Amino acid sequence: MDISGRVAIVTGASRGLGKAMAFALAEQGASVVVASRTEEPGGRLPGTIRETADQIVERGGKAIPIRADMAVAEDVDALIERTLSELGGIDIVIHNAAAVVMGRVVETPMRRWDLVWNVNMRATGALITGAYPSMKEHGAGSIVIVTQLAPSSAPGRGFNPVYRLAKNASAELVQIAAGEVKDENIAVNGLWPASPRDTIGGRTARGGGPRGLHASIFGDAVVELIGRSPSEATGQLLTDEEVLRQAGVTDLSKYEPTTENSEF
Repeated sequence: MDISGRVAIVTGASRGLGKAMAFALAEQGASVVVASRTEEPGGRLPGTIRETADQIVERGGKAIPIRADMAVAEDVDALIERTLSELGGIDIVIHNAAAVVMGRVVETPMRRWDLVWNVNMRATGALITGAYPSMKEHGAGSIVIVTQLAPSSAPGRGFNPVYRLAKNASAELVQIAAGEVKDENIAVNGLWPASPRDTIGGRTARGGGPRGLHASIFGDAVVELIGRSPSEATGQLLTDEEVLRQAGVTDLSKYEPTTENSEF
């Protein structure tokens, strides 16, 4: 797919990997819908959809912010409807937003089950089915779900089985949906960071300071993956480094973090 001139939705794009992907798509000429529930500053972590959209515009790109909580069905539906109404179609969907629950299954209240399932799984299905008619009409489309490829099943401290179950389900949905639309020039793939990436969320969780490669590696990987023909890349579950290696990129030194503050 030629990304230039396409309309892309990126969820969880107020910071982190979502913001990195929004930047990368905009740099390739896409009109990016920056979606997240963080509309105003003042939260636990910095970054808002408005800031991401403004930064894209400042760089010469095109972006609009749309507030959407992926745990709320009505918000997901409104995100699809507004994108179609304001930008005239949907060509690319990146579902990056996620909800994580910690602790054992037997100690996890059902409201937390609902949150994790709605964000990680239900929203995946809603975005795929919501964007499909426009992609079919345009004769092309690409959907990328940020989903774990082989989640650990070992119990222990920090183990989150409910999150693992939801991610396993979303990974299976990637392959099911890819099979259904493989003859309609629409690709559906899963992508996951090969190791921790340097984001503000990651730095906060790990006590500050650079952690892992720069998040732009994930943005570059998603651009490469979307640019491939569905005949050669659909129904796949890949890491960002695998995608870049397949494209001939073996030197990742340019992704070493260079600043004390994470851009993402």
